Amino acid sequence: MPTPDDVSTVAWSEKSVASGKAVNVPQALVGLLSPDGKVRNRSYWQLDNEIVLQSDLYEAAYFVIPFLVRSLSEKAVYGRDCIYDLLYEIAQGDSPATVVCQTNDGDLVPLKEACARELNKGLSVFVRDSADGNNVISAKAKELLELLGANTSPDIAAAAPLLPASRGLVEATPAPERGR
Repeated sequence: MPTPDDVSTVAWSEKSVASGKAVNVPQALVGLLSPDGKVRNRSYWQLDNEIVLQSDLYEAAYFVIPFLVRSLSEKAVYGRDCIYDLLYEIAQGDSPATVVCQTNDGDLVPLKEACARELNKGLSVFVRDSADGNNVISAKAKELLELLGANTSPDIAAAAPLLPASRGLVEATPAPERGR
């Protein structure tokens, strides 16, 4: 699970969010995994209202994805439902092609593409979770896979036919609005 030390490896004060710089993102990432439901909820909304706001992606979204996917891959005890909700919001998010992000690989690419590439790295985790014994997690993983399968990103669209849960979904209509 991401620890305060792990999340401090990113220069958050240099990453943009809706309100300016991402200085509060590390604390929110750690809080997302809290056993306290109120802390998880507050952390979720801190992230949702900063890294992707009303479907607008901000630079910090790209850097949050690896921590979220890692928490899922390690089957975090708390917060997996919130993590899937955030990943869904990021996957559904958009940004102008002129908004670029320097990826962890050193590439300078449009932010939306950078996020799609990073989400693509978690596909095996999402497929695994689509068969999770927790029906909520399974449903959320399937929803995310469906959205990623419908995504027009070359990386994700190319991987979609390989995913049992998303076969035939490349032509699917966008997922319905998510209620909370």
